[in-house]
Amino acid sequence: MSTDDLAQRLLIPARTLARWASAGSGPRYARLGRHRRYRLADIRAWEHQHSDAKPAAQIRRTAH
Repeated sequence: MSTDDLAQRLLIPARTLARWASAGSGPRYARLGRHRRYRLADIRAWEHQHSDAKPAAQIRRTAH
C-alpha cells in the first residue's frame, strides 16, 4: 500500500506518516526506491496495537 493509500485509510495527512516514519512510531514499511510501501498485515498489527478498545474481560473487571 502506498503512503497516500494508507493516509486515506487512517484519515490523516500523508505528511503525518512521513513524520511517524522518521520517528519510527508508525506502521512498518519497506523502501522501494524513494517510496515507502506498507503491507496490509503490518498495518493491521499496528492498528491493533494502537486501538483504544479494551478486551471485554478487562472492561468487566473495571466496571463495578
